[in-house]
Amino acid sequence: MFHDTQLKSGYDEASSSYNFKPVFENVRPILEAADLAVANFETTTGGGTDDYAYMGYPRFNSPDETIDA
Repeated sequence: MFHDTQLKSGYDEASSSYNFKPVFENVRPILEAADLAVANFETTTGGGTDDYAYMGYPRFNSPDETIDA
């Protein structure tokens, strides 16, 4: 689930892009070692538009980079 604070933490102003991979840095080895890993992706990726900006509660909408992470 990506609230506003998580969205802001993944944003790089210099490149105007998002990178959430560092968020999962500490759990990556655990997830990669699993034979099967299941996750609950509790947000949407509806694109960042003027009508539906990236935001947390109550209208969750996250950048596609959340999926890449």
